[in-house]
Amino acid sequence: MAFNHLNNNFKDLNEHTQNYIESLLAYYKLDIFKKTSQSAAMLVKLLCIGSLFLFFLAFTAFAFAFLIGAALDSYSAGFFIISGVFLLITILIYIFRKQLVDKVILKRFSTLFFDNEEPIENIIKGSITPKE
Repeated sequence: MAFNHLNNNFKDLNEHTQNYIESLLAYYKLDIFKKTSQSAAMLVKLLCIGSLFLFFLAFTAFAFAFLIGAALDSYSAGFFIISGVFLLITILIYIFRKQLVDKVILKRFSTLFFDNEEPIENIIKGSITPKE
């Protein structure tokens, strides 16, 4: 009798364990779906806003190039000056790319993918030890 009772408990334990694993698997599937859909939405927003900003930047650059060209009586000089400004900005972005781009992207995606209560800078610097 005790053996049957113990056997039933093991069957229940096996069934509960399988249900737990299936629930955990379903949870992680939903979590991954949520995070990938948030990433895709952020990417679409970034592309839309970025393309509109590029149009704004292009038209503004043309306007300033014509304005400078009219002031110097040489449109080509105005365009060369504006292209030099863009080259300078590009060089500065390349020099400071880790501080400007990498950290911003890392911070944005870390808050999206990980439910950390601590800022990502503290984790990167190693000032926070992992919770056990």
